[in-house]
Amino acid sequence: MTASFGVGAVLHWKNFEFPDGSQKNKFFVVLGARSGQHSLVVIATSKRKNKDYNAGCHPREGYYHIPGARKDFFTEDTWLLLMECQVIDSAKIIGLGMSGALTVAGQLRIDLANAIRNCLKQIQDVSQAQLSLL
Repeated sequence: MTASFGVGAVLHWKNFEFPDGSQKNKFFVVLGARSGQHSLVVIATSKRKNKDYNAGCHPREGYYHIPGARKDFFTEDTWLLLMECQVIDSAKIIGLGMSGALTVAGQLRIDLANAIRNCLKQIQDVSQAQLSLL
């Protein structure tokens, strides 16, 4: 299956800039994407930092855990930080894609992508504007 930009796409963002100004290559998962509109993405991390190894939704803690069994793109245990989901303007996505800084690296199974989206709906600090992009 060829990966394309859309719900469940795993994006690789070269030199993603964090709020503190530091940069690092990061993976993101697209949770909502509509042509010509903003997209909703969530950052992925393999750093456990007091997170549970139980697979699935952890709404109180604000993350979704994907075991690193290579079944779902990630080779290591990965936590999607749902409390830190981000809205990205389509023009920025296009610009990053054209520069090669943002590429589609893979695709999650649609049932997994939907489970992550449903988990996001259970997070208290997610805004209605963010949820409207699902």
